[in-house]
Order: sequence, then structure tokens, then C-alpha cells
Amino acid sequence: MPDGRADPQHKYVEIRIEKREPEDDQSKNAGSVIPGNLRARRLDEITWFVSQRVSPPPPSALPPADKDYSVSARRLPHVTLTLIFKENRHPFVDQKNFQLVSQQGGLITAKVMIGPADGKEEQYYHYGFEVKENDKVILKDVHCPEIIIQR
Repeated sequence: MPDGRADPQHKYVEIRIEKREPEDDQSKNAGSVIPGNLRARRLDEITWFVSQRVSPPPPSALPPADKDYSVSARRLPHVTLTLIFKENRHPFVDQKNFQLVSQQGGLITAKVMIGPADGKEEQYYHYGFEVKENDKVILKDVHCPEIIIQR
């Protein structure tokens, strides 16, 4: 940008179902948020989407044997994703609605409109999420992934 700030970017957050579990018995490793701590700046756009691991099977307690490995996943466009922001605040346009719900294609895209408070270098926003398929919850997490808005 002409004032020396970085140009706005489009960032992506993958909510990956690692293994399907009944809602009342979701294990500690039922899902992943990638990245769990997203750094963004004012005017960046963020898109959240849901995927499901295809291979290899969900991780065990042991790390992969090889230094290089990959995970295959497929996007789930038919699900409904809801983001629930903690402390009734988020850095997006509509500050009155603290839940963001996916539209067609299972995506949520929002533009960061609020920078850190005066004098702060960073501002943290925590959220939980719920993924539904055919009105049934298939993944729910309230362990607070975060968006870190930087100056």
C-alpha cells in the first residue's frame, strides 16, 4: 500500500475432521484447525472451510516415521459451519452478530475491519465452532482457536 503497510491478503482456515465420533463422545483428536492461531491485519479476508481426512488414518501417539509425510483430505461443501466468537467480539464488519454461519458451499468469508486497540501491537479474538451435516452435529470445538490481528 502507498502508506507502507502490507497489501491485504486472503487467508484460509481449514477445519478438518480427523475421525468421525458421536457428538457426546468426541475424542481429543476428532478435529484440527489449521492454522490454530491465524495472524491477520486490517482489510485481510479470511475464509474458513471444512474438510475430512481421507488418508492416512488419524494420527497415533507416535510421530510419522518419515521426515516428509502428507495428509490427504477432501473438502465438505455440503456442511453448515458456525463460528462462535468469545467475549461477544470479533474483528469483522458486523460487530452485533457474534456467530458467523456458512452460506452456500460450506464457506465463511469475512473481512477484518478492526485493527488492534490504540497502543497495542496485537489484538486476540478467540472462537469455537460447530459443524453440522444434515442438521446433525459432526464436530464441535470450543477450545479457542484464535485470530491475532496485528498492526
